[in-house]
Amino acid sequence: MKHLKVFYLNWHLLILMLTFYVSNYVTCQQIPCTQGCACPRPNENNCLNTTVCPNDVDVSATVLKLTGSSCGNTIDRTHLQKLTSLVTLEIRRSPYQVLGDRAFADLPLTSLVIQGTAITTLQAGSLSNLNHLNKLDLSNNLIDVISDNVFQDMAALTHLLLVGNRITSLSDNVFHGLSNLAILDLTNNSISHLSSDCFRPLVKLVSLKLSYNNIQQLPDRFLTGVPMKTLFIDHNRLTYIGPEAFTNSQLGAFNLEYNQLTDFPTEALRKIVSISVISLGYNAITQLTRGDVANFSIRMLELNSNPLKVVEDGAFTGSTITNLIMNDTPLTTLPDSMSTMLTSSTTLSLRGVTGWSCDCDAIWLASFLASSTKSTGPVCDTGKNLTASLADLEATCTTTTSTTTPSTTTTTETPSTAATSPSTAIITTRPTTSTTTSTTSFTSTSPTTSSDTTRDVPLDSSTNTATIALPRISPLIETPSTTTSSDYSSAATTFTTPTTSPTEATHTTSTASNTATSSTTTPTITTPLSTTTFAPSPTTSMTPSASTIGLATTGTASVRRDFHLLLKYIRSEQYEIVIN
Repeated sequence: MKHLKVFYLNWHLLILMLTFYVSNYVTCQQIPCTQGCACPRPNENNCLNTTVCPNDVDVSATVLKLTGSSCGNTIDRTHLQKLTSLVTLEIRRSPYQVLGDRAFADLPLTSLVIQGTAITTLQAGSLSNLNHLNKLDLSNNLIDVISDNVFQDMAALTHLLLVGNRITSLSDNVFHGLSNLAILDLTNNSISHLSSDCFRPLVKLVSLKLSYNNIQQLPDRFLTGVPMKTLFIDHNRLTYIGPEAFTNSQLGAFNLEYNQLTDFPTEALRKIVSISVISLGYNAITQLTRGDVANFSIRMLELNSNPLKVVEDGAFTGSTITNLIMNDTPLTTLPDSMSTMLTSSTTLSLRGVTGWSCDCDAIWLASFLASSTKSTGPVCDTGKNLTASLADLEATCTTTTSTTTPSTTTTTETPSTAATSPSTAIITTRPTTSTTTSTTSFTSTSPTTSSDTTRDVPLDSSTNTATIALPRISPLIETPSTTTSSDYSSAATTFTTPTTSPTEATHTTSTASNTATSSTTTPTITTPLSTTTFAPSPTTSMTPSASTIGLATTGTASVRRDFHLLLKYIRSEQYEIVIN
């Protein structure tokens, strides 16, 4: 019984297979294949290098692909009107020169490809009544004129490809009617002028490609209100982008590589609602000034191969950039104000950058690169990688020879209790000359001043410490403004800076208390980014001629980093720093 069931099942399966093959054989025999064409599937005719014309094809054809065929100079409606079932039509490498009036009217086409012909003009009406068309590919022809409203009957069109033609300009009404267009590709044309409103009808446009053209300017309102996600305008001649070009645009990725921009297009990019990728490589940008890239939130910013020599303090203030790429540029330094942006989640690439100034000001960057495994650092002017130079820089920048001046008497006495306190950096302001002492120190290389200056710091008597807010960005120090000692209660540290002649300069020492005299014109640090506690030496008095405070330090990396920033600021203010 079991064998009978198996036999029955096998016999039943055999009958089904025979029925399938016979049915397909009969079907193929009933659908004629055009002579000289191949028919890989029912109703599909692939005609390669033959004299077959559209009117030679069976009326039941749904797919017709003509390559290299010659049927005159014009694609005419009379050649196609009987193909009432045609869904896909592809005409390639044929000598057609004219697209006739209503050439495809009333055909149920969803895909139309016309490539490699000698057609030069898209006349109004030549593409009418294509209500079902989803894809139109007119690439690699000789088209140089597109009439207004030529696409107006294509409400269903989502993909329009006009790559490799000779188009020189686009008028306001050229894309009228394309209310569902998502992809527009105009790569490799000769477009030099864009109308402000030519893309306005494209209310569902997602991607626009204008690469390899001759565009020199992007006008205001260029993409106003267009919900585009990606824009490619690389390999053009752009020198100007209107500040209102992208107002309310939804751009996510923007490729501007290989143009002639000399400045970062800050104002235009700020008008974009949300952008994550900006590619500006291979332009002519020489510097990033303060605020150019401030308050941006970007996933990737590419500035490769620009003649970029200077990045000013504050150029990236308030920005969050996940990947910052500045490969192959002539940069030699970056401002330490960028340290607030370069976090553990940031990748910085300076590959191909040589001649870097690997001095004490580069310690913060070397520390970041050492902690970021995905980042790539520059090569020092000594030929050594900056990251590999970190240990040497830290050693050099914490042990140098101080210089003092014999013209001013300064005495600092340390009580016996100092042995149990943290290591202390004594910061003294005075004119400097090159007299070597045995004290380990950091010394300003600024020009010698004619008088001493005082920096008074408010002291907490209960803890014998003073707290100073350290600026990471030196331009945050504003110009002097008049204040009094009562201003010391402000959140930012206030220093008094009286100026006296060398004959008036004095410095006294007291073992009982700290005294400070003066309140005059002051520069104020108004935007501190971090704070560090200073412990003044209890035996030191501060007079208008000099002041001394101590810096309590620990072994943590963050404190060491703040310390180096402090040293940089103090050097710029003509201080001498002595570490006891």
